[in-house]
Amino acid sequence: MLAGAARSYVDRAGKLWTPDRYFTGGKAVRSSVQHIWRTQDPSIYRSSRQGDFHYDIPLKPGIYELRLHFAETFYGPEEIGSGGEGSRVMTARVNGKLLLDDFDVLLDAGGSRTADIKVFTGVSPAPDGELHLVFSSLRGGSATLSAVEILPGLRGGQRPVRISTRDVPYYSNDSLWWGPDDYFKGGQFEFHR
Repeated sequence: MLAGAARSYVDRAGKLWTPDRYFTGGKAVRSSVQHIWRTQDPSIYRSSRQGDFHYDIPLKPGIYELRLHFAETFYGPEEIGSGGEGSRVMTARVNGKLLLDDFDVLLDAGGSRTADIKVFTGVSPAPDGELHLVFSSLRGGSATLSAVEILPGLRGGQRPVRISTRDVPYYSNDSLWWGPDDYFKGGQFEFHR
């Protein structure tokens, strides 16, 4: 789900990202930033929900892996906001449990315009059948979130991450899915025949 977005998006790996829903509070923000480091899908990070907000996402009983996607597109040396590290500090909770405390996207990502993904395993819906995510601003900043990804989880572990240095995904002969090259910073893509 793309926070702050009004339309769906299909990424380079063929995954469908739905528009923002199940939220209360905050405001939708759209960035004009074109390049986002460490991703080939900058569209995931061009919209966000900012402020104090929460999500109540209906889920079937089970164990899930929660991935929260962030990118700072306002503060930083090349951005329009006058500020840097410490300008946007927040907390995030799931079903009342603290996930992120004093979290600063700019600091954690190592710079502005940089995709940052936080992965949480063993997540389950609350007894009411919903996953409750709460984002709170700290010290005058404004909490932000670019996307929420909820995947089937593995009991006691994290889903494997398989990345190929290609710009598109592929299935190997043993039917394993390998994602397109992502999470990199710098270098260049080179195709060999």
